[in-house]
Amino acid sequence: MSATSIRVSEELSNASKAESRLMHRSQAGQIEYWARIGRAIEQSGQFDYQHIARALKAEIPVDDLSAYEKPVFDAMHDEAMRDANTDEVRAHERRMNVFRDNGVDVDTLGD
Repeated sequence: MSATSIRVSEELSNASKAESRLMHRSQAGQIEYWARIGRAIEQSGQFDYQHIARALKAEIPVDDLSAYEKPVFDAMHDEAMRDANTDEVRAHERRMNVFRDNGVDVDTLGD
């Protein structure tokens, strides 16, 4: 089998290295395994990327996402927040404060 080099984040590299040891796979094999699972989920018919994109834009409530879509939403949201600039982080903090002020348990959002 031929191979192609790709760059992945240090976080993914570290996670795949740890998981590969537990699962008795090579690191590349672990990442390929995760990629096959992701592709299968996307093609399952129970996963709609556009649905997730609409939730990320706050066009639909997160509660409208399926059990398959919510974990992907959470991961994409977390990644977006890591890449957010200072103004975006402050805006997010203001939204969370509004939720808290209205009695929402923000620790359970997205669960």
